[in-house]
Amino acid sequence: MVENEKEHGSKDSCHNAYRLRIGRIGHCDWDLATNAMVWSPGMYSIFQLDPYNSAEDICLIHFLKWFHPDDRPKARNLIWLALDSRQLQEGQYCIAHITGTIRNVSLLAEPALSEAGQPVRMVMTLVELIETRGSEETVSQN
Repeated sequence: MVENEKEHGSKDSCHNAYRLRIGRIGHCDWDLATNAMVWSPGMYSIFQLDPYNSAEDICLIHFLKWFHPDDRPKARNLIWLALDSRQLQEGQYCIAHITGTIRNVSLLAEPALSEAGQPVRMVMTLVELIETRGSEETVSQN
């Protein structure tokens, strides 16, 4: 839930004000058969998580929980669209850091196919997009 939208701006402003530079880049490899994900150090950095003190197993649910609540269904749908279409899909979303800070990211989801053409893995890349105006908003984590 967004706190104090008048002070921090609305979620829509999160999508409308990108800086011209790219921040951190991270990727993960999702094994569809086991549901296990392997995250790069950059992925942990984007979410401001410590890779050595993660209490949870990394899986799709864990990955999606860091997306802004308004964007979580859209990001999940993009991932499923990539699997269904067997093609690279890209979208821009907001994520919520553990501190409550909102950041813009570009999500690229590309399935890896078996010889039979069936998806067996999904490689997802997150590119942190830095805003020009430096506007940030905070959300409360439920």
